[in-house]
Amino acid sequence: MNSFFASRFWGSIGIASALALTWLPLMPKAAQAATYTFTAGNMDAYNTSDGLEPSNPSPGAVAFINNLYSSSNISCTNNPLCQIRNFDQPGADRQFIHTFSFSNLIGNITGANLEIRVRASAGGSQNDAIHLLFIDSLGNLDPVRWGSYFGSGNGTPSSSGTISTIDPSPPSNSTNRTSSNQTSTSTVPGLLNTSWTASPTPVDQTFYLDLSSLSPLALPNTTGNLIATLNTKGFLDVYVQDDTEVDYIKLTVETVPEPFTILGAGVALGFGSLFKRQKAKK
Repeated sequence: MNSFFASRFWGSIGIASALALTWLPLMPKAAQAATYTFTAGNMDAYNTSDGLEPSNPSPGAVAFINNLYSSSNISCTNNPLCQIRNFDQPGADRQFIHTFSFSNLIGNITGANLEIRVRASAGGSQNDAIHLLFIDSLGNLDPVRWGSYFGSGNGTPSSSGTISTIDPSPPSNSTNRTSSNQTSTSTVPGLLNTSWTASPTPVDQTFYLDLSSLSPLALPNTTGNLIATLNTKGFLDVYVQDDTEVDYIKLTVETVPEPFTILGAGVALGFGSLFKRQKAKK
């Protein structure tokens, strides 16, 4: 490429880039941002007449549940106790976990909101909690996580940062349902200022969680902003234990294109306009 054509080429690049930066604010909003909604379970107020909607945990999430029981010397082989709770399923001692996968989204996640409707069920629901986790394929928890009790007065969380509210006790051990990390006299706060109980009337609540600004009333060593990790991992595990019914979960994710994608679109627009003007001059 001789100097004449080189100067014309790089001059065109400069003009196109300038046009891209000029036109970027004028690009259609759809090209700048997008919203994705993922829903699991039917919004049917726990209706079981049409059957139970299955939860969809990843293989790693299933391994996580199995690890909970094996750590308590409970074998999950042919053990109905280890079956993961489905949507709308009532009863005690059933861990619920569902995995949202969104690794194929275009652009960077800038915001995420979780809506979940849950109801206290039979058993010792007072110490139940919700956890937002990132579980690898072997069932190991990522250090970034968030969790909170549903109700108040639930015992003292462990200072080690482990999930202290897990209660894998089988029904035969239902008289001792608090873990070693909890005491009956504590006033640890929860998402609600009242106790999360099934008696005399089950507490039924829809929670709205902003994943960029989660409640500080959480378990120890949890993270209040999960956006960066959502981008890194491309999935989210929602875990509810273990005497609480789940009606549905809705995850809404907001994204914007990556900077180079936006610049590339702008440059393409710039080149198109430039070539059109040059052709008109001929």
